[in-house]
Amino acid sequence: MKLLSRMFKLLRFSKITQPFLQLVNRQVDEDIFKSPAFKGGKKWLTMKRSHDPENPEDDGFFFVERLGKDSVAFLLWDGNQPEAPFMILHQYSSPYARFLQGAFTGSLEKPDVDLKQHLIEEAKEEAGFTVDTDRIIYLGKEQVGSSTNEEVHLFLIDITGMEQEVKEPENIFEENMDRRFLSSKDIFNPDQHIEWKAKLIVILSLIFFKKESLEAE
Repeated sequence: MKLLSRMFKLLRFSKITQPFLQLVNRQVDEDIFKSPAFKGGKKWLTMKRSHDPENPEDDGFFFVERLGKDSVAFLLWDGNQPEAPFMILHQYSSPYARFLQGAFTGSLEKPDVDLKQHLIEEAKEEAGFTVDTDRIIYLGKEQVGSSTNEEVHLFLIDITGMEQEVKEPENIFEENMDRRFLSSKDIFNPDQHIEWKAKLIVILSLIFFKKESLEAE
């Protein structure tokens, strides 16, 4: 009886998923718009349409792909500041027209550069720290949202005992950047308005440190 019940459930599932699988097999992704390259720069965004060519009445699904498709996000951690060990970025966000606090981020637009090398470059550029790969802790990757195909790789960088390099701002956006140390409690305080990537990095970091502590015991 249990076997018949399982077979019936599988049959129902296959009936539900079969049309979807047929669509996936014949769907087409096409570029419908690319952002212009200003002053010989890069075309940072592409709008795409995913649709069924056999159904001309269907508008399909629209999503955005950034240059390089994926990105990195990281926080810095200083073990010498136990009360507030996490360094975050405070900067003006043009899309939201206000200041936001969150993780340091960077796009993966250089296909010949590996993931950790990207991170080393971003840590130097965004935070002023020259780090080695042994200070980098990889915490996994997550989907950014339903309107983009971007996945973000999450990291924590140990800067304990390191000196921060002084970097002169190169544009108005960098002039409005500030780096701050916060505690995990601060990061989850609603009044701080911290974006989700920073919060997730803190959660994964605490799990990582707990695991390291248990393994050491």
